Amino acid sequence: MNSDRLFGESVPAPASADQHATNTPDLTRLPLSLPAHHKAPRGTSEVAAKRAARRAPTHRQRLYAAIVDAGEAGATDAELEELTGIRAQTISPRRGELVRMGLVVDSGRRRNTPRNSPAAVWVALPRGGAQ
Repeated sequence: MNSDRLFGESVPAPASADQHATNTPDLTRLPLSLPAHHKAPRGTSEVAAKRAARRAPTHRQRLYAAIVDAGEAGATDAELEELTGIRAQTISPRRGELVRMGLVVDSGRRRNTPRNSPAAVWVALPRGGAQ
């Protein structure tokens, strides 16, 4: 996706030359939007959104590192949950952000989850180019 906007907010400036030299993307600067309003008790969604915003950069970094470490074999969301200890409810949105950032893609392969359901296998894109 080649857009100047993501989640309705401006996308941060490109990574510095130092960052590209170390081949490490800046996963800490992706803006987050507040979640859609649900029929939750007053004040709970706002608190959850603030906590998610604080933790999102760290979770993105941990998920990206786990997917990179998995190499060509890739990882499903269930495997990422086991590898990182991050809950499935958190993995899906953070992994989705990595996809929108162009760092991770669906490999097209499927592996069964512990409940025997097919799940997408996610792989990291090589830095500097598409798969």
